[in-house]
Amino acid sequence: MSRTTIKKLLAFNLCIIIVNVAVFSNAFLKLRIFSGSLLETLIGAAVILCSVFLFLFVNMRLINARAPKIDPALTVKKITDLDSCKSTIAQLDYTGTFSDKLEEVLEQIQKMQKKKGLIKDILLQKFSDNEMSYGKFTVTVDSAEKAMCDNIKSILNKISAFDEEEYNEIKHGKSSLRQSIATEKMSIYNEYIDFVAQAVDGNEEILLRLDKLLLEISKFNTISSSELENMVAMRELDDLIRDTKWYR
Repeated sequence: MSRTTIKKLLAFNLCIIIVNVAVFSNAFLKLRIFSGSLLETLIGAAVILCSVFLFLFVNMRLINARAPKIDPALTVKKITDLDSCKSTIAQLDYTGTFSDKLEEVLEQIQKMQKKKGLIKDILLQKFSDNEMSYGKFTVTVDSAEKAMCDNIKSILNKISAFDEEEYNEIKHGKSSLRQSIATEKMSIYNEYIDFVAQAVDGNEEILLRLDKLLLEISKFNTISSSELENMVAMRELDDLIRDTKWYR
């Protein structure tokens, strides 16, 4: 069960509890089933029956919901930025082998967007938005965001090609395949898993380089073009962006 599903279950069941407390508590509506009027009894019984029905219906739907198959066309053609990456992952409610990695990716997106905003805020304190130095910084930061977005698209494509059912059958010794074929297939599935892990690590490297860049630019009251060209953090980030093509 994914964390998203667990959060939905907790939120819904908490709402059921709050409604019933509000209806029957002495501090709120003080509704009585057995000692109140006929109308109170009917309303109270209706609240309890509705609560029980909704509790069973919604909990069963959430627990038994199957994660939709990831559509490669959706991930490649419709994802254009980190916001669309985030909304696509959230809609999937994926519960398979890579669920923890996707949760990690969502956290990385939030960190990336926060760091990008911080960097641009600091830059605007040092440059006007039409200066060449500001433009160089923003191009690099935007390129880092695009590199992360491309990594995420690659991750989603790999997950869409990953046969979860067959992988679990082989993993738990329930496959009818010959041992040699099962072993070779498991090796391929492990490559998928390693690729996704490397791509997620690649996103962490991007975030680390942005942290270094943020620290470096915060040290300067003003930054000249020559200083900009020699900033270690800028060079490291540029090199890393070029290297992310290996994760795709």
